[in-house]
Amino acid sequence: MPRSARIYRRRSANRFTNVIERFNPITLVIMPITNVIPRAKFEPAFAGLSSHNTTGSHMIPAPTVLVLNARPAKVLQHHVSQLQSHGYTVNVCTDLQALCQSAAQYLGQFNTPWAIMLASSFVDNCGAARRLRGLFPAVGILALVTSGKEGLLTHALRSGADNYCRYSASAALLMATLHPLLARAAAAGLSVFPAAQVSGMPEAPEYWALVERGWVLIGPQQQRIRLTTGERALLSTLVAAPGLRVSHGRLLNAINCSYPGSRRPYHHARLTLLVSRLRRKLRAQGCEAPFKSVHRWGYMLTSLVHDRS
Repeated sequence: MPRSARIYRRRSANRFTNVIERFNPITLVIMPITNVIPRAKFEPAFAGLSSHNTTGSHMIPAPTVLVLNARPAKVLQHHVSQLQSHGYTVNVCTDLQALCQSAAQYLGQFNTPWAIMLASSFVDNCGAARRLRGLFPAVGILALVTSGKEGLLTHALRSGADNYCRYSASAALLMATLHPLLARAAAAGLSVFPAAQVSGMPEAPEYWALVERGWVLIGPQQQRIRLTTGERALLSTLVAAPGLRVSHGRLLNAINCSYPGSRRPYHHARLTLLVSRLRRKLRAQGCEAPFKSVHRWGYMLTSLVHDRS
């Protein structure tokens, strides 16, 4: 190779190395956060200190992460320990219903920036992200994934997650991915005031409750709707489901089990009729059903339903 060509290649390689060093990806992720948010807001997260300000009596709120984890795993425990060691408060919920309830409490009562981390199976994470995004549009959501396939990652983001991170990621990468979500929450004052008082935030989500052993449904305006045996089985199964969604087959099985000895078992057409009648009953009370149909699969809850039976 001619000497001039060797010199050109060497200079090109040096320029490429300088560009890579200048645009370190971790620096790009972390630096804008410290510039946008006052350091005091995230002092525990950056320094691993106590949530108390040692220079005075003012309390520095510790960032909080609500974690959905239906199947506890050692790798998640490692992430939880790392977050706690860096000053985060971590609240692990084993089902979506509990997570929604905790999120509703943080939204209106706790003066601290917070975000949600989904650490269940990929399907459950996507379903939870879709549900949470409908209830809490401004909350930051991070989904943990096991695969780096583009199609799966795209599906997770389209389901409602703001970002994703591999289960096998280092603590530094996990926190660098999580920081922007908490920074956005702090900048927007997401948890400083109740939802109705924060500009651009939606009103508090509707709350329903099953009482009297599941035979009565309490509506958002304290309506009392008495349920039939089939309606009770339908709603109780949806509320108890890990992802707050149930297939047609499981619903039919639950309804048929609620009618022991029946000679007319429920099938798909009867299930559709039961749902239609329940929706009409709820509309007559001035409210829409707290569930919706999942096309050609089943049904899922769209509002919080507390089981107080």
